Amino acid sequence: MSCFFHFTQPCANVAHSSLRLVTLHTCSASLALFDTGVSGNIPDLSTLQKLEVFRVDNCKLVGDGYTYLYNVPSLKVLGIAGNEFVTGTLSGIEQLVNLEELYIGATKMDGPLP
Repeated sequence: MSCFFHFTQPCANVAHSSLRLVTLHTCSASLALFDTGVSGNIPDLSTLQKLEVFRVDNCKLVGDGYTYLYNVPSLKVLGIAGNEFVTGTLSGIEQLVNLEELYIGATKMDGPLP
């Protein structure tokens, strides 16, 4: 079973409670919020252990780089590019053994890539 959560219209007021529901799923999932205008922090989704795609490119996010996602071994695509106020380190990203695509440009993420 797979689940796909994709928002294509601006949704700056997406309730965090609706995103918390995503963590209850045990299915393979993709979360794509890129270019939607979502702002602030996205809650910890590391309990969604079958998350394969996390794309929040070009939103208005802030926070510490969503490094909790380094604990989601199924993640294949991580996209946080274009969020200039996202900070954090790339240390630990090597835990993403299935990672195929990484988009971190125009963020304040730093550190060496493995």
